[in-house]
Amino acid sequence: GHGNPLNCASLTNPSSLLRHEYSWSPNTLWYQMIGGFNVNLEVKVFDWISREEGIREYIGSCYFSLQELLIGPFITPIINSERKRPGYKSSGGFYISKKCFSENPPSLYPANGYKIKIHVENYPRVGDNYDSPITSLKVFGRPTGLLGQDAVLYKHKLSHQTSWDMFVPFEGCGYGGCYDQLVWKYYDGKFMASLFELTLPDPTFYFMCKPTTKDGKVRKRKNSGRLVVDEIVPVCHHVDGYTLALRAH
Repeated sequence: GHGNPLNCASLTNPSSLLRHEYSWSPNTLWYQMIGGFNVNLEVKVFDWISREEGIREYIGSCYFSLQELLIGPFITPIINSERKRPGYKSSGGFYISKKCFSENPPSLYPANGYKIKIHVENYPRVGDNYDSPITSLKVFGRPTGLLGQDAVLYKHKLSHQTSWDMFVPFEGCGYGGCYDQLVWKYYDGKFMASLFELTLPDPTFYFMCKPTTKDGKVRKRKNSGRLVVDEIVPVCHHVDGYTLALRAH
């Protein structure tokens, strides 16, 4: 599965030829970050159709709270509400095999942004020399203001560049800070991902394109490249205000 907000670790090998089972590496849920024991958490499960093309299929989702995990062994069906075929009940089950208490929770927002080094692979080759396209990388936060304009967190000038060093502040991402979904655009493709998702092991993000161009032609490529995170470091420098020395002439 890919896209699980709790963990995007690699899948294990199928344990059965008749019914495939997948598992993820252990992950810690801090109740201070999710709002409490009674808050419903959603787990979405996807299946890669083509990892090279960035095509995935939605399998289903389920919900649970931390309070439910205290009762006993937890298992719940994975439901895809979009499937309408007769006799459909579920797309499998979600099972939490082991749980334990953790201590020393991290403080909320120990940093005020991330310093990120990224590059794009498998981008379209254009021109006679098959160069990278002349375009820019843009990162947008939630719409702000009365006009609903996107908050521009990063925007690079037009160039052939395919790698960038940037600082993305939590302020402007939205109320959820590093957990809010951002829009990442490159050439004619885009995807949505939070800064937190970039910190997970081996994240995979494709700049997905619309199936047709503006003039109605069918695109040959389904994406305009894959984003690779080379390095992501929290920046803990925080400024509460400025001390100004003023004088009048």
